[in-house]
Amino acid sequence: MKTFVTLFTAAIMCAVIAGPAGADTSGDLFAEGVRHLEAGRFEEVRDKINSSDHLASLYYFYMGDYRTALSFIKRTDLKETRHNLYLYLKHLIEMTQEFDEFETPHFLIRLSKNDYVLKSDIKDTLERVYSVIGMAFSYFPHDRVIIEIYPDKESFAFASTLGDKTLERSGAIGICKFNRLMIVSPSALPQGYRWLDSLCHEYVHFVINRITKNNCPLWLHEGIARYHDTLWRVDPPVYTTPGSVNLLKDALEKNALISFTRMSPSMVYLENQDEVALAFAQVSSAVDFIKSAFPGRFRQLLPEMSQSTPDDAFKKCFGMGLVKFEKEWTAHIKRQQFTKAEGALPDRITWEKADEIEQFVGISARDFIRLGDRFRMRGNNVAAMAEYEKGLKIEPFNPVILLKLARTLFSSGDFGRAAELLNACIEKNPNYVSAYELLGDYYLKISEWSKSVEMNTHAVSINPFNPSSHIALAKARLSLGEREKALVGFQNALLLEPGNPFLMRMVRELTTKPDAWGGD
Repeated sequence: MKTFVTLFTAAIMCAVIAGPAGADTSGDLFAEGVRHLEAGRFEEVRDKINSSDHLASLYYFYMGDYRTALSFIKRTDLKETRHNLYLYLKHLIEMTQEFDEFETPHFLIRLSKNDYVLKSDIKDTLERVYSVIGMAFSYFPHDRVIIEIYPDKESFAFASTLGDKTLERSGAIGICKFNRLMIVSPSALPQGYRWLDSLCHEYVHFVINRITKNNCPLWLHEGIARYHDTLWRVDPPVYTTPGSVNLLKDALEKNALISFTRMSPSMVYLENQDEVALAFAQVSSAVDFIKSAFPGRFRQLLPEMSQSTPDDAFKKCFGMGLVKFEKEWTAHIKRQQFTKAEGALPDRITWEKADEIEQFVGISARDFIRLGDRFRMRGNNVAAMAEYEKGLKIEPFNPVILLKLARTLFSSGDFGRAAELLNACIEKNPNYVSAYELLGDYYLKISEWSKSVEMNTHAVSINPFNPSSHIALAKARLSLGEREKALVGFQNALLLEPGNPFLMRMVRELTTKPDAWGGD
C-alpha cells in the first residue's frame, strides 16, 4: 500500500492536469476546463463536458460524484495519465463506500462509522466557521462544501495524494484539494489534534481559492489560513503559540528564516515538522504585519488577485511587489523582541505512541525526569517531585515535565500548586491535551463546573476519542443545568463505550425523564 501511494502521488496530479490525446477535444479547452474546476467555477465547465469524457470525469470528480466520474473515465482510451485517474477513482470508491454522509445547511460531510463521535462537534462548529470566515472575507459559497474525514493515515495519504512519506515528514493532517476539504480522523493520532481548527484552516484555503480564482501565492495562502484558523472560537485569533515563537526566535538568531520562495509548491515538502512549524510562524506573522502596517487594505488583496498577478495586486494594495514586501516583513520581524518560553513545544504530529521524555524533553533535563518517574513508581513522591523540580528549572514550560509534577502534587495533596502548574502548561502549550484532561477532572471534583466545562471542551476538541473527557464534560454540564448538552456528552461517550451501564442509564433517563434533571 505504501509503495502504491508513493508512486501514485505524482501520477494522479498528472492525470488531472494533462490534456487528452487524439481527437477527444482540444488541449486548450481541456486546460481551461481544469482551471475553472480548480477555482470552483463549475458553471463554466458544465456546458463543455459533452465534448470530452476526460473533462466530464474530472467535472464529476470535483463535484464529489466518484461513481459517475469513474463511468466517464472508463469511456476514454485509458492511456497513461487517464489510467492513473481510473485507478485512483476505483480505489477511492472502494475506500469510501462505507462512509456515512450527512448535511448541514452549507456542508456535506462524509466519514466512517468509527468517527460518529465527531458528528455533534461538526454540526456545532462548521456553520459557525461558515459565518465567521464568511464575514471576515465577505464570501459565502452557495454550494455545499464537501468534507471528507479519513479514518487513518493510509487512507488519507491516498485520498490526498500526498503519500505516506510526506505525511511522516511534514505532519500534514489536512488538505484543501479537488474542491473539497480532507482531514485525517483524530483517532489516527495517539493524542489527537486540533481537528476543528484544521477544518477551519482548510475551509479558509477553500475560500481563498474561490475569491482569487486559484491565484494566491503559497506562502500567503498558508499564512492567511493559519492566521484565521482559530477565529471561529476566539477573536482576535490565536495564530501562534509560545513553542512556535521559540522556533522563530532561534531562526532569527541563526539567520535561518525560510524564504517564501522555498515554501513553494507546498510546505509539506520542507525538511521536517520543525521547518513546517517555523514556516507557519513566519507566514502568519507576515499576515499580521499586513493587517497592522496597512490597515483596511487586507480585504482588498484577495479580490485584486482574481484580476491580476499576485505581484501587481501587492503593488496596488501596498505600494510594493512581493520581493520588496518580503524584505520589509523580514526587517519588521527582526525588530521584534521575542521572549523565549524555555521548554514550550511547537505543535508536532506523532502518528505512533512514543516515549514522551525522549521525544519532547531536552537532553539536559531527561535524566532528572526519568529518575523522578522511577521514584514515583516506587511510591516515593517526595523524591520524585525533587527530581521533576530539577528538570523544571531547566525547561520551566515543558508540558511533559509540568504534567508529571502536577500529577505527583495531586497525589500528595497539594492541589493548588498542581492546578497552577497545569494552567501554566496550557498557557504555554495550548494544544497539549493531557493538561486539559487532568485539570478538567480536578475542577469537576471540586465542583467548579464552569471551569470543568471549559477544560473538557478543549480536551474533546483535541482528542474526542477519550470517553472520560466526554463523561466529565457531560457531568459538569448537567450540574450547570445544561441538560441537552449533557445528553450529547453522554451519547458521545456511549459511542466510545457501547454497553457501559452507567452511560446507558444516563442517556435513557435524560431522554425519557428529562424533567427529573431540571435545567434547560
